[in-house]
Amino acid sequence: MHQLTQLLARLRDAGNTVLVVEHHPQVIAVADHVIDVGPGAGARGGLIQFVGTPADLRRSGTVTGRLLDRPLEVSSSARPWQGTVPVRDARAHNLTGVDVDIPLGGGLTAVTGVAGSGKSSLATQDLPAQHPAFAVVGQDPLRGGVRSTSLSVLGIADTVRRAFSEVSGLAPAWFSFNSKGACPVCRGKGHITTELAFLDDVSTPCDECHGRRFNETALSATIRGSTIADVLAMEAREVAHLFEHSPEIAEAMSWLERVGLGYTAVGQSLDTLSGGEKQRLLLARHLRGVEDLAG
Repeated sequence: MHQLTQLLARLRDAGNTVLVVEHHPQVIAVADHVIDVGPGAGARGGLIQFVGTPADLRRSGTVTGRLLDRPLEVSSSARPWQGTVPVRDARAHNLTGVDVDIPLGGGLTAVTGVAGSGKSSLATQDLPAQHPAFAVVGQDPLRGGVRSTSLSVLGIADTVRRAFSEVSGLAPAWFSFNSKGACPVCRGKGHITTELAFLDDVSTPCDECHGRRFNETALSATIRGSTIADVLAMEAREVAHLFEHSPEIAEAMSWLERVGLGYTAVGQSLDTLSGGEKQRLLLARHLRGVEDLAG
């Protein structure tokens, strides 16, 4: 990080205007001017909380300022182990018959080393190969775009559709914007894309469904006053409350909250999520699968 901040300072000193989107304390500390956005994420963000110097930010009382002024303290006492998992004769890629014991019981074990030393080989290949109960959550991209949502990634989109089907008498396909329920104009995308030969494409909200993605038949059904489009615009907490009698939906929504995605709309297209948000959604899917297997 020190090398990065030195490079940024050199760029500035050469007469450049350098704008950095970053929340690392060391980067904030060397800034000449700070713009703090918040107060939360998603719909709870979007407001300018503070503008000024790093020193003034610490006294500002914003979430960022408070954390910079009073950093989180790391406990000096480690949690006691509750057993270990042995990895024996690990030989993936450049590993040469490595033996190691991985602590269990709620602790956090870090596998460190220089690039190419065999960290990933040990943790993502030999460990799960010898102990299949371990779930590997890597940096593989979460597949899906405008047609995929958090509900579909977590495997409960069909559960929500069946709930609407039961109260309306319509087939579940009517409550999918990829099937019968799709708006006939935008075909369930919620927007119309106009291709402009030598310029970037222009996307505008659909005049027929006004971005809701569904046709009138699908929108005629409601659960406690909410349509399928309303549900897709809700946050996890709201969905869990609406479907409070469905343990499957409540459990999936709890994982969204626990990985820090409670602020996102459950029907938000995957192509609008950031890289970090996609990775957290992938983690929620893995954790939900682990819990299902364990239960």
